[in-house]
Amino acid sequence: MKMPHILAAVLTTITLSNQLFCSSAANAAPQPVVVELFTSEGCSDCPSADILLAALAKHQSVAGAQIIPLEEHINYWDNPKHWVDPYSLALVTNRQYEYAAKFNDDSVYTPEMVVDGSAHFVGSDQSSAVSAVEQAEHTPRAVLSLEATPSFTGKIDVSVVVTDIPQSLAGEQFALYLAVTEDDLHSRVIDGENRGKTLAHSAVTRSLDLAGYVRGAGISKITKSIPLPSSWTTHPLHLVAFLQDTTTKRISGSNEISLQ
Repeated sequence: MKMPHILAAVLTTITLSNQLFCSSAANAAPQPVVVELFTSEGCSDCPSADILLAALAKHQSVAGAQIIPLEEHINYWDNPKHWVDPYSLALVTNRQYEYAAKFNDDSVYTPEMVVDGSAHFVGSDQSSAVSAVEQAEHTPRAVLSLEATPSFTGKIDVSVVVTDIPQSLAGEQFALYLAVTEDDLHSRVIDGENRGKTLAHSAVTRSLDLAGYVRGAGISKITKSIPLPSSWTTHPLHLVAFLQDTTTKRISGSNEISLQ
């Protein structure tokens, strides 16, 4: 089967200026918006998208939004004879296929960016990314309070309290997901489409767990222990929680905290 791929010119420089994010300053607290990037070290079009995601998260220049990045490495580009992405996860690939069904796509592709489970586009498309984040920040969402406590068994104990589910969404069922992301990762790619390149990554999704389900309004509390291997703790880690409609796939609440 032909490998899904979007042929696009690789961006050598991505400049994020305040002019690109011209919105009026918001007095209210920034609204969290989850930006997912489906990517692979085996894809020559992906490094530019990786850079864009990192820049969006670093500059946080979309007024009124708190961008929560998830760099998600798929595994269908892995080739044992050439290059296997060290960060690829089968569950991430499955997640992208779920989005393909939602968006009525004939196939999956890289790089693909998805904003709050509602908008999708080529992952290196900066203007589409900014527009989608600006639109997402105005949608109703629940509030997630997040705590994490290290244990002595190579895990962390996580508590998520969900409140303020909008009345318009009170009848929906939501899945609560927990992700651990890792920053400041680098790979020297020795074969495949990115042969000879040193790739930098941030917000790499190391794990993604379904913590439970939430339905209706009111207050819900979900606790879960998730693995935290010692090999991850040499780089900055973050814990991300997000509430996703089980039918529409729209993300209607999220939060992120540092684990360092």
